[in-house]
Amino acid sequence: RRLAVAEERVRIARDLHDAAGHAINVITVRAGAARLRQDPERSQAALETIEEIARQTAAEIDGIVGSLRDPGSSSGTAHGPLGLASLDTLVAQHTSAGLDVGVSRYGLPQTLEHATDQAAYRIVQEALTNAARHGTGAVQVELAFGATALELTISNPAPDEAAPKPGCGHGLIGMRERATLLGGSFDAARVNGAFRVSACLPYRGPTP
Repeated sequence: RRLAVAEERVRIARDLHDAAGHAINVITVRAGAARLRQDPERSQAALETIEEIARQTAAEIDGIVGSLRDPGSSSGTAHGPLGLASLDTLVAQHTSAGLDVGVSRYGLPQTLEHATDQAAYRIVQEALTNAARHGTGAVQVELAFGATALELTISNPAPDEAAPKPGCGHGLIGMRERATLLGGSFDAARVNGAFRVSACLPYRGPTP
């Protein structure tokens, strides 16, 4: 029972880190754009985006924290975690903040198990957040549905001094943990002047 509680707390910490980190990064970029632009209409659009992202993230965090409460508590109802069905919205948020994001899909899309679907979304979310913070160009997201696993690849140009150090930082550690807990694999490395994140997520979790 103690192990299950500890694992759940780690999962909640990862989700809070990813949700809050993504939102703060987009809000920071949009707020800076609104402050610097002399165009009232574009500034207004930036402020509306900030408001919407803040509301969405507040609801998401409420849902995450709701899992800590007694299921019979009347203090709120937890919302379902995000999955790849929300990928287009995630990309649109970063695009509106000025990040050039391209998405490519290969293979026949599969119905993913709950844990795999959430892990895939969170890995892409964190990789895009890192690209917005440290990258210097367009980001390419690739989803390849193979016979037994989903292959994720997210890459973007990044100078040596700006790229995240592989194996360091809560974001990269969290992505690796999400993949390995599913029996998959994860890698983050610089390749030909770009920072590339790769994850392999089996459609079925590890066999007990």
